[in-house]
Amino acid sequence: MRGEQENRSDLPDTKGAPSGESRLSSYLVVIGTIVMTVLILTLHSVKYMETSFGGWDTKSVSTIDIRTVGSISTTTTNPKEQFTASNSNLRAKGRDENNSNNEEAFSEEEFPDTKNEKQTDEDTITKMTNDTTKKEPLVVPKMLDSVLDAHGAMIQKLRKEYGDEYFEKIFRRSGEESKDDDLTPEKIKMEYLPIRPFGPKDLYHTNHWGKDAQKAYETKTQPRYYHSIVNLRRKMMIKILTAQDTTKYVWATGGHSAAAGHGNLFHETYTKVMEATCSEVFQAAGLRLEARNYGMSATSSAAEMSMCFREVYGDDVDIFSWDFAMLEARDYLAGRLLHYVTRGLLSNQHGVVPAFVGLQEVSSARKKMLEELHTAFRGDDDEENNGLALFLRDEDYWKMMKNAIPDNADLSTDEINQLPEFVKHFKCDGAIEKGSPFCEDYKYSNEICPERKGKASWHPGWKYNAMVGNSMALFLTEMLVGAVRQIEETIHSDDSDNNVSPEELLSNLMEEENSHRDRLFGAQASQLPTSFQKVYWYNNTSDDWKFYDEAERQGLDTGSEDFKARWSVLDRKALFHGPSICHTARLPSQTRFFGHLTNQPEMTGEQVVFGKETYFTGIEEKEYHKMNKALPAEDLIKPHDMQLVWVKEKEREETCGDVLAKPDYHDYFMTEEYEGWTTLEFPNKAEQDAYGYHQHKDEYKGILVMIPRFCGFGKCEEGFLGVDEYNEGKWNMKVNGRSVTAMTKIGHEAILLEHSDGIRFDPNGEGVYRLEFRVNEHENFIKISAFVLY
Repeated sequence: MRGEQENRSDLPDTKGAPSGESRLSSYLVVIGTIVMTVLILTLHSVKYMETSFGGWDTKSVSTIDIRTVGSISTTTTNPKEQFTASNSNLRAKGRDENNSNNEEAFSEEEFPDTKNEKQTDEDTITKMTNDTTKKEPLVVPKMLDSVLDAHGAMIQKLRKEYGDEYFEKIFRRSGEESKDDDLTPEKIKMEYLPIRPFGPKDLYHTNHWGKDAQKAYETKTQPRYYHSIVNLRRKMMIKILTAQDTTKYVWATGGHSAAAGHGNLFHETYTKVMEATCSEVFQAAGLRLEARNYGMSATSSAAEMSMCFREVYGDDVDIFSWDFAMLEARDYLAGRLLHYVTRGLLSNQHGVVPAFVGLQEVSSARKKMLEELHTAFRGDDDEENNGLALFLRDEDYWKMMKNAIPDNADLSTDEINQLPEFVKHFKCDGAIEKGSPFCEDYKYSNEICPERKGKASWHPGWKYNAMVGNSMALFLTEMLVGAVRQIEETIHSDDSDNNVSPEELLSNLMEEENSHRDRLFGAQASQLPTSFQKVYWYNNTSDDWKFYDEAERQGLDTGSEDFKARWSVLDRKALFHGPSICHTARLPSQTRFFGHLTNQPEMTGEQVVFGKETYFTGIEEKEYHKMNKALPAEDLIKPHDMQLVWVKEKEREETCGDVLAKPDYHDYFMTEEYEGWTTLEFPNKAEQDAYGYHQHKDEYKGILVMIPRFCGFGKCEEGFLGVDEYNEGKWNMKVNGRSVTAMTKIGHEAILLEHSDGIRFDPNGEGVYRLEFRVNEHENFIKISAFVLY
């Protein structure tokens, strides 16, 4: 940002100027020029402030002449332990075309540079330090009043939608969450329900009496449980103070079909509801909220989503969520959550470690995984605060919220008709979106494409999505207001003697964040979550970690020497914490939208109505079959590119016209028997450039993982060949000319590729792996969703 405009030049020298009427005319010209210049400069300054600060009240802007400011640096302390760098020039995504309100709120005039944001350094991970090389002064306006006004307007809108009575009952906290004087209130108190910082089970609800009273009290008063709010606030403060570099604040939703919002229009999904509800509050703080709804049907959090986290959700995520419980209900699958969150924490290439929110019910087994994360990454000195911001939906509060919804079965028709729209026909006979009168009938909106896909009994309707999305907006803006307030109190307090300069504040925040980041990225195996060894292992055929100890004992005690070697060479720390690069066909994903997957960075796009995509989509499966059958036999014998394939029926929504619905797809790479050998080179140039591959090439282990396309809960279509069929010789694969002699399961749909001498493959001279495929069985085929290199 720039400081005040430079002083205008002195008036022109009038020595030797003409006299009389000619002189008067000259003076009038000069005076007119001066007036016009001042007017133009004034208008330019006002416009600059408006565009730079997203509509802040320019009367309250305080221009502070700071000659230097902490900037983004690329220094690392331990490159061997760092995650893969990225040099991608990620372009800001436009708003969803159906979300017109957000389009109006974020015009290109207000955020002029969001399509060409800063590239990250290609040598190392981008990391903030106290470097003072930035040329432009830091301008920090007094924004609190504008943010509070926007937040108040947001609350008033919600009060209108839910009614004052039900807004208070559903969303507002009543009474004190903790009566313990030893607990610092600002570290745990939150105004709105149901999201809370992660803590022990009894953090908010258990009274201190009974046989376990002392133990419960000691647990609740341990300081290390009360840093999530402080950590998230610090991350937001850094984002606000560095908004001159990027105005984006990114929320990424991960989850299954319910999270994706199937059955609803895309703008009705809870992620997009959150974005629409609170975007103007972020705008008042100089930030553009980008909420990525990247939920996908029939999808678990691991292996593909976790191993491909950065390629799917992006390397610029500020906060991400987990909503996969429907497909991970069994406790022994809790390790998927652990891997997903760990890879998410390591994903951001731009300095600040992302925050995490668990949105769906988190079982005791999954809470144990979060407890391990909460305990991990504390360094050799076992620091009290590991810098992580971990939040969960509190299930007791969520039940309270649902109980507060008026039961339509208890009301007369007139009383139902008087209810606010967002609670009318929401609960009947104690059931949400079910029962009489009319709750099931009004579950989904029917004004637009009422026959759209996904209107299943197990998918939430629009009012449920709205309640989730609005609670997310209340949580996020409460944190944002706290961050803005702290900035203002620190640099704009009435006591000017105690004010801290923006430069010093940012420097202090960066120093603290970098300290936590160093411990996260530089963690040794002993500092990782303790269960990381038991999620993936060699020959893991069950996904159930209760069998890990026995598998390890049998493999190492009675297994062959070759088995023992392969067990030990599978670097499970690398799978959790090391650099990786993923080649996934799934949508939505950043690697598809930016053209990285197909090596076409000039073809970019976003989530749009089917048929209007601007990124490369591949070939529809029926057309793919026709093409192969039409080719001459000699052409099929020649090795050719493996095709990116998609399916129309049951996946693409075609009934909603120009309104977006269900834009998530199980696309895949395919080879069938007609084709002979097909090839795929990985990572391609666009991937190498985007993810800084060559700068970290020596850190990769040469471990190659394949993830087949989802098969319909174990019911694969006729002709589908998988890992078992590979080991029976029904299809072949080579890596850089070397035969893959076996494929071995390592858990959660991930398949390890092996050759005759081990499990690590060497790249070619350019660091690339040339993969070749051939199907040997008549009218059979392979469908692969992703390849991952560690």
